Amino acid sequence: MVSTAPEIDAGKQLLLIDGSALLYRSHFAFARNPLRDSKGEITSAAFAFLNTLIPLLDERRPDHVAVVFDTKAPTFRHREYAEYKAHRPPMPEDLARQIPKIRELVRLLGVPIVEQEGVEADDLLGTLAVEAAKADATVWILTGDKDFYQIVSDRIRLLSPGARGGSVETIDRAGVRARFGVDPEQMIDLLALMGDASDNVPGVPGVGEKTAAQLIATHGSLDELYRSVDVVARPGLRDKIRANEGKARLSQKLVTIRTDLPLDLHWNELERSPSDLAELVRVLDELGFRALKKRFLEELEATQPTELFP
Repeated sequence: MVSTAPEIDAGKQLLLIDGSALLYRSHFAFARNPLRDSKGEITSAAFAFLNTLIPLLDERRPDHVAVVFDTKAPTFRHREYAEYKAHRPPMPEDLARQIPKIRELVRLLGVPIVEQEGVEADDLLGTLAVEAAKADATVWILTGDKDFYQIVSDRIRLLSPGARGGSVETIDRAGVRARFGVDPEQMIDLLALMGDASDNVPGVPGVGEKTAAQLIATHGSLDELYRSVDVVARPGLRDKIRANEGKARLSQKLVTIRTDLPLDLHWNELERSPSDLAELVRVLDELGFRALKKRFLEELEATQPTELFP
């Protein structure tokens, strides 16, 4: 999608998958009892990834779709704050070894993969979603990351994966307000106050989700909070807010999802291609995913009745 709004037919649907987040979620879903193929290689992440992606494709039947991944290259957030994500441990080896196979399976399903060196997946997702929404497409983003609450709109909704394979929850504007008591447009300031330990975003020390939500609901914005900090009733909280304005302002930059990236990507590149059924069946057989193999073998046999697989 280019820097100007793409040519999108009104009424189209775009399904975006936060691929990097789904990788980790899929890996840890089977951390205690991993699946293995006939060679003893762990396949849990690939299995869980597919069993999230395929039902979404079946249910939503989107006109356009993309799985978006991070790359290893640093982003502007690392340049802004050297400690950003600095404490995160390396990717587990068992997960890293499965990524090439997961990427192959995504492509065999006809789903485009989007990634860009030096650009975080969050910003790619944000830009793709907002550009498509500007052109009157309906956008769904599969992610469990609360940072995305800031871009929820009448045309952009989140699909939050349920715990332990539970049902997917749809988050719309009302859902954001029900969870945090603020509108999506206020979420950046709320996140700036509470910080994010998983990304090493500092926030205001001692201010958690509940307090941050109350402050933004009361004052409306981070700017207004600092203009009227004297009226914060609790002296201890007031002192924390005053003493950590620099951290709050830095955090505000770090949690803001970019929605204006000049991406050299066109709308038609996000169309789903027909699945490569023969190769998909072969790879699923190799991995030992019997139920998925059976499903796609039936689809293959419906188009090619010749018995290709004994």
